This record gives sequence, C-alpha cells and structure tokens, in this order.
Amino acid sequence: MSVETLEQASRVIISPDGVRAVLRIAPNLENEIVTTDLIEAVLSGQGIDAQRMLKPAIASLVEQLRTKPGEEAEAVAAEGVAPTNGADGWFERSPELASPEPPAAGPEDSAVDFYAHTSIVVVRSGQVLGVLHEPTEAADGLDVYGTSIKASQGQAAALRLDDSVELREDGSVVSLFDGCLDVSEGQLSVRATLQIDESVDFSTGNVDFPGNVTIGGGVCDKFKVCVGGDLEVLELVEAARIEVTGSATLHRGIAGRGKGSLSVAVDLEAGYVDGARLYVGRDLLVRKEISNCTTIVGRFVQSPECSVVGGEMSFRFGGNVRTLGSEAETELLVRIGCDPEMDARAKLLDGALRDIAGRMEKIRAKLAEASPADANRLNAELARLESRGPSSRSALERLIDAYGRMAGAVLRVERSIMPGVTLAIGPQAATVRQGLSGPVEILVDESGTMVFRTPGSKTMTPLAGKAVMHVDRDAVHLDDLQRWLESSLLGSSENAA
Repeated sequence: MSVETLEQASRVIISPDGVRAVLRIAPNLENEIVTTDLIEAVLSGQGIDAQRMLKPAIASLVEQLRTKPGEEAEAVAAEGVAPTNGADGWFERSPELASPEPPAAGPEDSAVDFYAHTSIVVVRSGQVLGVLHEPTEAADGLDVYGTSIKASQGQAAALRLDDSVELREDGSVVSLFDGCLDVSEGQLSVRATLQIDESVDFSTGNVDFPGNVTIGGGVCDKFKVCVGGDLEVLELVEAARIEVTGSATLHRGIAGRGKGSLSVAVDLEAGYVDGARLYVGRDLLVRKEISNCTTIVGRFVQSPECSVVGGEMSFRFGGNVRTLGSEAETELLVRIGCDPEMDARAKLLDGALRDIAGRMEKIRAKLAEASPADANRLNAELARLESRGPSSRSALERLIDAYGRMAGAVLRVERSIMPGVTLAIGPQAATVRQGLSGPVEILVDESGTMVFRTPGSKTMTPLAGKAVMHVDRDAVHLDDLQRWLESSLLGSSENAA
C-alpha cells in the first residue's frame, strides 16, 4: 500500500487545543497491508512532529486493522503537552475568622441561645488573619506539531492591604490592633470602629467589640452590646444590656421596661430614659425625661431640661434638672453627694472591723484564764488580727476622704420639686410635702442641716418647713467610721506626721 492510498482512506483529527491527534482509518481497505511506517508517514504528511507520535497507539491501530478487517479503526496517534496555567494569588482566611453562620432553628424547647449568636468578626492585635498566597508557576506546553503553547501567567491577588495590617515574609497577614475584620471591595483591613447600619437584632446577634461602635438602628430586646470604646446609637434602645468602656450617645434613648440596663464608664447623653438601670462613671445628660429608673452617676447630672419621675437617683458631686416628681406624687428618691458602690464598700469594711473587734475581745477574755500553751496560741491569733489594723486604717481613711469630697454636693432644680419626692444627704432624708418652686438648690449648710435656697442667694431655709424629715437607713454614718479611726483597734495612722 502506498502512502497516498492510506491518506485517502484515513482522517487526522486535531483537538481544539492542538495537543491530541486522532487517526481514523475507513473500513474500505481490501487486502491492503497497513504498517506503522505508513501510518507515521501519513501523520508526518499532516505536519505532526515525529517525537509527539505515540508508537504503542500506532501499533495498536495496525493490530485493529489486521484482526478486524472491514471495520473502522481509530486511535490517538499523537499527543502533545498541555500548558499549565499559573493560578492567581489568593487570600486564605484563617478558619476561626470565617463569618459566623446563624444557628439553625430548633424546636421550641431547644437549648440553642439565638441571642448569643454574633455575625461580627472581631480580631485582636497580633492575630494572624490569614495567608496571602503568591500566584503559582506557569509551564508552557507543546502541540502535536511540536510548537510551543504559551501558558497564562498567574496574577497577584487583587487584594490591597492598608496600614492596619502587616504582611510578613511567610505570607501571613497580621492585625496591628484590635478591631473588626473587613474584606471588601478588594481591600483587607482592620477597622477600629464598627459600623452597624441597621439594628442590633437576630441578624447581627450580640455585639462585643473592643473599639468604637456606631449603630444606625436601635438595639432590640434581650440583646447585649459590649463596647471597648465609645458607643453611638441613632434609634431606640429597648430592654437590652449595654456596657460601654468609653462614653455613650443615645440619640433617642432607652425604653427598658424595667429590664434594660446601661453601664457607661465615662459620659452618657440620651434623649430620654425609661424603666432601666443606669450607671454612669462621670457625667449624665438627658434631654427630656428620666422615669422609673435606678440611676447612679459618678460625678454630675447635667440635665437642666430633664424631668425626673419615679425611681431612684444618686450622684456624687452635683445635679441640675428641670423638675423632680410629678403631680401624682410619684415616689422618687434622690441621694445627693452619694455613691452606692462606695457605701457598700464602707459597710463591708465596718462589718469586718466589728468582727475583728469582737474576736479580739473574746481572745483577751480567754487569755486571763489560759494555760501557757493556750496563751501562746491566743497571743499569735491576737497578733494576726492586730496586723490587719494598718491596712484597714488606710482603707478607712481613703473612704472618709472620698466622702469629704462629696460633702459639698448641691442639687439644682430649675422648675419645681413636687410632693412625694424624697431628698437625702448622708443619713438625713426629707420627703417633700409642700412643693418647691424653682430655681432652687438643695444642700447642707455649715451646721449640717438640709436646706434650700435660691441660686446665688446666701439665705438658706431649712427643708424641715417643707418636708417630713427622717433618717435614711441605707446611708453610711460617717461618725461611725470616724470612731474606728479613734479606736486602738487600727493602730496609729500611716499618714501621721
């Protein structure tokens, strides 16, 4: 058989990428002998590189023609090398920083706490955020003609890194400070401020963020927001739990329904507050109303336009409000120059000193009749109790000094103090029975009597004429604390000259 005859009876099919050549031979060869040399010659006639020809496949094709005459035969007769394109670089996020999925809905009695879920990915300074992989190497290929097939080079990851992160030699990306991981719009960064556009609800879950937080909506019932910086909430906070290390601004306010709580370490500004427990480390400004709240303020209540209705309020150094109480004579207790947490510490210390004094008295009574062996043991116990005196004295002196700095606290009311309001300074309390018109200031005069006066006036009038005077049993009596300093129990003062 000639090459020309075999060419007429066969067809070479090249794959679209040029890396495979299939030889198909028609079944119309009668008594013709086909050899590998003839097939290779046909392939060469098509321009196929001899080094790309697959000799075992060609031999198999010859065997098909011999053993199955009259049937079409086909085989991959030549094969090139496909190019290996380079993969683009990519960022592989650390598994623990994957966006949290909300918990699946369970039965009504499910133990799943849907409020505990959070969708916010918080990272810490020095934490590995992931690995930025380089593009992989590309390798050119060869087609069946022996011609090079150019491979595509991989591109660097289309991800910008800002100065909030560090790219290390091993490709790891590390956060430079605490914040919220943000991978969007081709950029990876750690944001020191968390922006929540909507409300804190089941879509976000609880919020626990080390920096500043701005919430475009409100905070729904039962959710918890913990903020390591400042907090700003544009809409209403419901019966939620809010804890802020910095200052907080609540543009609308809180409707806590007796279940909400807000603890702010620095300053709080709010539209109104209703049915919540408030702790403010420094200053409080409420524009409209505080109603049915327990409010503790570490420095000043600076709310001259605010009405306070119902509940309890205490502040350390000064207060300024519009009105106290209501025409319905709603019960309201205002403690002036008071810090409930400090009162609690003072009472604990007083109780501990009473316990020490009692135990020492019992030991001394036993010593009168004790054997030498028991006397040694009792004297050792007595010495141990006496050794606690200097530290107790130091703590007591600090407390008394703090109370002394609160002694000049003044409450100013711009419009009126209504009947039913109880005002307390130290152990003195006055429940107002005849309303007081403002502006008026409540304070203690040099004799220790609770009085009221017109701001700027030196004339002071005892509150007893407008109120029922009684003792605030929850207050700390400074005289009792002072007596401990004068006792022999605490030893000499560490501050003595």
